[in-house]
Amino acid sequence: MFGENDGAVTEKNARLPYATNLNTGKWDHFSIIKGNLTFPVFMPLLTVQAYANETAAIKENLSYPFIRGGENHGLREEEFAVEKGVKEITVHWLSNHSSGNIKLTDPHGKPLKDFSKAKTADVFEGGFVHSAAIKNPAAGTWKIASSVKQKEAFLFIVTFDSPLNQQIKNAVTRESANLANVKASVRSIRYENGKQAEKKSLKPASINALQNSLSFKKAGLYSVTIDLSGKTADNSPFNRTIIRSIYVNDKGEKFENSPLSD
Repeated sequence: MFGENDGAVTEKNARLPYATNLNTGKWDHFSIIKGNLTFPVFMPLLTVQAYANETAAIKENLSYPFIRGGENHGLREEEFAVEKGVKEITVHWLSNHSSGNIKLTDPHGKPLKDFSKAKTADVFEGGFVHSAAIKNPAAGTWKIASSVKQKEAFLFIVTFDSPLNQQIKNAVTRESANLANVKASVRSIRYENGKQAEKKSLKPASINALQNSLSFKKAGLYSVTIDLSGKTADNSPFNRTIIRSIYVNDKGEKFENSPLSD
């Protein structure tokens, strides 16, 4: 949901700025180290120098999700907008309980109960995820709710198969975009030595205004969450979430671009 990856590292973050990307294949984090699978990819470079100038054209799979999370003390409801032209949405509700009564309602008030349930793994090991995919979803405001008998931690994610994704990227990078009144709100947490050292929130403002307000000068690891909202050219509302991690060393050197730049 965050772009092409091998299950641990995104393809974008695996690139080296001084190197040539040879190929992006269907390898996972373990099979990519096996010579019988990957050696044929770079073997020509060891025998024919002409191959060294070849590059693979990689088209990044853009996907801007909508994300919410926190604690549910019994009943938690979230809303999200689906713009016109979306081919499919995929909804995930992760929590530490398997008995959550998940209810998804479309803009017309029609409930959807066709959720699959599975155990989670990796950093979410010990939890459960309820998932559903809806093709050609109705445009408008959707609602999802979870009803539990005891407190739970939850993470709610919606991904969009939408032609709007490229326009959102253009708006974020301040290139031309056919979007109206795009606003962004920012929450930033800085960690030092594994502990939270600072927390900031910026009120919704234009991307240009926030671009000038974002500052990552103090040393530490920053966790930055940006909520985008706006309207398409046909006045259809949308919202998305961008989450980035930025590390600043003691010399003030940044090891990730600003979330509101390419």
